[in-house]
Amino acid sequence: MMKVSIILGDTNDYHAQYMLDSCQSAGIQAYMFDSATFPTRSSISWDPACSSGILHITGNSIDFADIGSVFWSTLNMCHCPVKEQQEQHQIAMSDSSSLLRTFLEETSFNWVNSWHVFQFHKVKPRQLSLASKCGLKIPSTYIGNNTSDMIEFVESRGQCIYKPVYGGALTAPLTPDLMENEHLNQVLKISPVTIQQYIPGTNVRTFVIGDQVFSAEIQSEYIDFRIEESALHKAIKTPGNIVETARKITAAFGMQWTAIDWRRDLQGEYYFLEANPSPMFTHFERCTGYPITENLMRLLSCN
Repeated sequence: MMKVSIILGDTNDYHAQYMLDSCQSAGIQAYMFDSATFPTRSSISWDPACSSGILHITGNSIDFADIGSVFWSTLNMCHCPVKEQQEQHQIAMSDSSSLLRTFLEETSFNWVNSWHVFQFHKVKPRQLSLASKCGLKIPSTYIGNNTSDMIEFVESRGQCIYKPVYGGALTAPLTPDLMENEHLNQVLKISPVTIQQYIPGTNVRTFVIGDQVFSAEIQSEYIDFRIEESALHKAIKTPGNIVETARKITAAFGMQWTAIDWRRDLQGEYYFLEANPSPMFTHFERCTGYPITENLMRLLSCN
């Protein structure tokens, strides 16, 4: 019996819906699991003696043993309807999260990518440290919320950029007005920040899918190319040392696939910025012609 694939996401998630449609077009039996429907409109049954479970979604009952792979696009918060009763709501959310994690931590699935990968991705300071330990160059970086330490770092590095520690927001230049003591003291009492020395050059994104590696130069006038919704991605040959490095960091981070963002300086050196375990890829694929979808289908069918 051919095993099925689960797409973790929802119908408003373009990439999740795209992956579901692509699986079905490729002859892979696939179902969407929106974790926001749990426990109100979907359910999980678990037998701890046998370590066996059943996922009940969209009118289908799927034994864990019949699931070959899971593509992680979006994990939504469980929905518990008893919000007006705070104590009961907290208990319900904890219970729901515990059973959902029992599914998320099932080791028999081919996770693309896993719960543990996403937890690690949330701790970007450690991600940067591991990248550095693996021999990758990273921009000179300060992460924290101590005013004097930050000022000392910036004064010794020259032009810098700043971005959130967790990610999710845009990178921007660190201007002199942002470095005024009064402003810093107020801001850093609210939240720490990541400061990096600015690397003049070009953004490059490298996709690693299994053993396949594809790269593109992202042509943009902005420090953060995400400001441009349709920034041009120009396919480039990935240097041999970067192919090896990209595969190494993907394995070190425990990922099956990823998009690695680099800053390539004016001398051609690559500086690691981030490795995303659930990157958007359809625009990249359209611009470059790289077979991203085809390789993802191959990864999901490796049951």
